[in-house]
Amino acid sequence: MKIFISQPMRGKSEEFIIQERKNAVSKLKELYPDVEIIDSYHKGYLEELETKDPISTPIKYLAASIHMLADAKLVVFLSGWEEARGCLIEKRVAERYGIETMIMNP
Repeated sequence: MKIFISQPMRGKSEEFIIQERKNAVSKLKELYPDVEIIDSYHKGYLEELETKDPISTPIKYLAASIHMLADAKLVVFLSGWEEARGCLIEKRVAERYGIETMIMNP
């Protein structure tokens, strides 16, 4: 089963984001032994966000994420998703296209 992880990033360090993701992946592998995690984290995103256009950069990354989300059978939303623009959009897309969703607090 392919799983996409939707994770808020605003105000978090790359180290925190990666660790939170690792925790989620560990829990998901316990629940789903044959899981394949879609690698949707874009390294360098936070740096690019600081140095380039603060509007177009997040939209471009969101578009790339939705492209990857299309291959998922399950989308897992991590803590704080309900206050993150990108996560809210990803949740709406998943629901509208009938992709299963799960809320997880790693």
